Amino acid sequence: IAGEAITENNSDVAYIEVIDGRQKILMLYDAPHPDIKAFKSGIEQNKNYQFEEADIKTYTGNYKDADLVILHGLPSLGASNKLNAIQDIMASQTPVLLVLSANTNLAQFNALQKILQIAGSSLNGNDVYPIYQTTFSKFTINESVLKSIQNFPPLLSPFGRYTLATTASVFYKQKIGNIPTENPLLLFNEVNGKKIGMFCGEGIWRWRMHDFLQNKNFNTTDELVNKCVQYITVKGDKRKFRVHAQKNVFNANEQILLDAELYNESYELVNDIDASCV
Repeated sequence: IAGEAITENNSDVAYIEVIDGRQKILMLYDAPHPDIKAFKSGIEQNKNYQFEEADIKTYTGNYKDADLVILHGLPSLGASNKLNAIQDIMASQTPVLLVLSANTNLAQFNALQKILQIAGSSLNGNDVYPIYQTTFSKFTINESVLKSIQNFPPLLSPFGRYTLATTASVFYKQKIGNIPTENPLLLFNEVNGKKIGMFCGEGIWRWRMHDFLQNKNFNTTDELVNKCVQYITVKGDKRKFRVHAQKNVFNANEQILLDAELYNESYELVNDIDASCV
């Protein structure tokens, strides 16, 4: 301003951390299925996601261009000649979300990974309801979403004996009728920086339709789908605990105030945990 004697303190330097949220999502399937439309509609609600779907038997693109590959009903007998391509996807560093269906070849599924082994059949499935696991901490989800999903129709999950790796984090377990089980319905795992999610059942389209019947919108189902996608694809600073000082230079007797931030594994801010200096 006019007559100002000292102008050096009129400006400051601020550092802004930007995480690029624009992600390419590729969904490959072995046969047309209403779940594909449900995932597509839910994911495209987020403008930061670019969605592409294709039958794996005719897909000629490069999966390495994608930030997430969703495999629906794969591997399968109908796409057995594409098993090498699926093996390449699973062996790469590209994050993967597997959606099991009646078409899934469980023997090939078991051979592809060591996170979940299912000794049984995908053709004779169980109608299962979700049981939320309160110990899950990879991301947070609205309480109203969890309550709404409790009233949704069942998903169809492969029948059999499930063996889960100790490194996996389970979001939902399966309830068959009124009987809770230890079988996972929705789980996540991370090994050597690669994240893998598994939806052990088909019928998300039923959830989306019931969501609209119940709430006159698709917000509940879309939030669950997008939370899963966000966690698997998230990029950025790997530090989950960050401390900032309000300035760089302090007087000798001046009180120092530090601002701290704690994030979960989806880089959502967590405010319900205290931090202290040791």
